[in-house]
Amino acid sequence: MDLSWRTLTRLDAPAMSDVHRAAAIADGTSDLRSSADMAEIFRRESIGEVKRRYFGAFDGDDALAAFSILFARTGLMPQHQLQLWGAVDPRHRRAGIGGELVRRAVQAAPGLHAEVFPGAPLEIAFLTADGVDGQAKLAAEAGFTPSRRHLRMAKDLPRDTLPARPSVSPGLELRRFHPADEHDLLATHLEAFIADHPGFTPPTPLMWSRRLTALSFLPDLSFLIRDPAQGRIAGYVLSNSVPSRPDRPDRREVQLTTIATRREYRRRGVASALIAAVLRTAAELEYDGAALNVDARNPTGALSVYEHAGFSVGNGTTLYVKQIPI
Repeated sequence: MDLSWRTLTRLDAPAMSDVHRAAAIADGTSDLRSSADMAEIFRRESIGEVKRRYFGAFDGDDALAAFSILFARTGLMPQHQLQLWGAVDPRHRRAGIGGELVRRAVQAAPGLHAEVFPGAPLEIAFLTADGVDGQAKLAAEAGFTPSRRHLRMAKDLPRDTLPARPSVSPGLELRRFHPADEHDLLATHLEAFIADHPGFTPPTPLMWSRRLTALSFLPDLSFLIRDPAQGRIAGYVLSNSVPSRPDRPDRREVQLTTIATRREYRRRGVASALIAAVLRTAAELEYDGAALNVDARNPTGALSVYEHAGFSVGNGTTLYVKQIPI
């Protein structure tokens, strides 16, 4: 197959969305991205938030056949872990395009790395989804090795039965997200994740702000629990809408994108109460289901909390990494 390659721009966002959605539907994953989601990636770089490299493969009709993006991190782990993400249109698979996307990313990695964290150790990471033919083989052939597993969990919300009301421990208060909570939530996020989540790199204040103003963010389904005596947030949950699938256009799902509890408030039912608040409110708003992702080796016991809330494990993803000499 004759392909032409070029760097992608924001004008390519609709085509990127089409390719990614086609791949997600063919693979049975739920990671659907709209044109607005893709355009947001370019917008964030244009304001100096992060640095990236973009790769696009076009067929003879100048239609996008595949793309990938190499993302620089905003912090060290202590190595700099560049993240690779993209998709190949199912009509163009088994032609070596995925391998070429990875090869080009590996070739570009040292240059991007030098702009962000020169001198630090460097590695590239990308996710493979369970059941997607060829991804694990591609990773192995390119010299990547498995590092961590993430699981997707889901729960239906029947219209005839409301989930239980949240139960909050004495001395704590549950309430809905307010825009004024932005800075306190970031402080909570950093404290809750830095110590216990491998691979976590802190978001910048600008990244955090963009997250809370994204088109998919659902403020009415995001909650926090405060400790009024201490004047601080004990935990929070942020939710986003899930794009509809062509085979289920009327189904509405909420994604519990981030759930966090400060260490001193764990094992006091904070996460359970936050999840219950989302599930009951979502059911009242006639959502059909809820979903979340969890690290299979999460040291905080999150997996059992989610199972207790009624979520079931579905397919997962594996993070593959490769060290890059510099």
